[in-house]
Amino acid sequence: MNKKTYNIYEKYNFTEKELREKADELSDKLLSKEGKEEQLKSVKSQFKAEIEGFQAQIIKLSNDIRSKYEYRYFKCFKKRDIKRKINVFVCSKTGAIMKESPFTDDDYQMEISDQVKEDI
Repeated sequence: MNKKTYNIYEKYNFTEKELREKADELSDKLLSKEGKEEQLKSVKSQFKAEIEGFQAQIIKLSNDIRSKYEYRYFKCFKKRDIKRKINVFVCSKTGAIMKESPFTDDDYQMEISDQVKEDI
C-alpha cells in the first residue's frame, strides 16, 4: 500500500551543530561583505578622483577656448636698447620680441664694460 506524503511548513529548531555552522557561515559572509564594501569605497574613490581630473581639464579647456589665450613661459634673451631706454626680451626659439619694458633703476647702474659689449 502506498502511503501518501504531504509537505507541511512548520517550525524547526536547529541543533547546536547546525547553529554553530550557521554562525560560522554568517561570520564568513559578514567578512566578505565588509571586504567588498571596502573595495567599493576604494574603486569609488579612484573613479571620483579620475572624474574630478576630467572636470578640471574640461574647465581649463573651456576657459582657454572662451578667452582665446593662456599665459606660458618662454625662454628669452634680454637685450638692452639704450637709445630707447628699454629692455627687450626676445624668444630664443622664434626670435620674436615677447616683451619690452622700461629700464629700472638697476638697469641705469649698468657697468661700463656691459654697455660696451651690448653696443657692439
